[in-house]
Amino acid sequence: MTHKMLELLSRFEFIGWRDKRPRVPHPKGTRKIRVLHVIREGRGRPARQLQLLLEHLDRTRFESAVVASSLERPEFLEELRRLEVHVHVLDIHPSFRAREDFEAANRVMTILRGGRYDIAHLHGWKAAFVGRPAGRVASVRAVVHTPHGFPFLYERSARLRKLHVALERAFGRLTDAMICASKTETETALRLGLIAPGRVHTVYDGVATSRDEGAGHAGVPEVRRRLNVGPGTRLVLMSGRLAAPKDPGTLLRAARHVLERDGRLLPRPRPTAPHRSQGRLHRVSL
Repeated sequence: MTHKMLELLSRFEFIGWRDKRPRVPHPKGTRKIRVLHVIREGRGRPARQLQLLLEHLDRTRFESAVVASSLERPEFLEELRRLEVHVHVLDIHPSFRAREDFEAANRVMTILRGGRYDIAHLHGWKAAFVGRPAGRVASVRAVVHTPHGFPFLYERSARLRKLHVALERAFGRLTDAMICASKTETETALRLGLIAPGRVHTVYDGVATSRDEGAGHAGVPEVRRRLNVGPGTRLVLMSGRLAAPKDPGTLLRAARHVLERDGRLLPRPRPTAPHRSQGRLHRVSL
């Protein structure tokens, strides 16, 4: 993931689609590409991907800084500082707030201009909402949006969904590149018309793991032993975060439906095992 992202960011330095700022030769040779990352979320996929990107970007070629919010998880700011990057604290609210959003966009624009950044890399929809106009006004060389999914598609109100899509389409015109984490995400962006086809890139997510990280690399017999599930029992594993967009409930409801329709396919119901919220393995009995 990080190698392809590095290649992509390197190309953005030379895009020049809307480059209004004159190039000033660096006195010591090739100037580092200056990247300002803007993020609201302090946990989950956006936060982890940003941390991985900051850890692996070549610091002889890139100089990074982060605008991050303390509203969701304040300790995330310290985690970023431990990566030896400068952190600008800017509280970005998850919902629309006209006055606060305008002030946030103005602050991001001021930081971009003051630091003479080449790239504004915006993580998540709300950071992109305040950061894309700021990037255009600041005349950065490239405005990059990594959406990390489209949460507005889960809005219950059809009117809100339409409003979000309309705003994303409008702001997509201010975006030099959108980086999607999967083929499905790319297809969704193109189907909704959020970005021009030539400006969307697919960079698959990757998470660094260790061979010592418990169940992540355990074989099937070991997984069965830890869950106390015998070899004669059909075992279905789901890997994912317990959050609404991942929708683990659909899998469980489908399993129960199959069980009720044909008891031969799944074991009979039994008492639910105690749930360990911090454990690596969980069992849900139907």
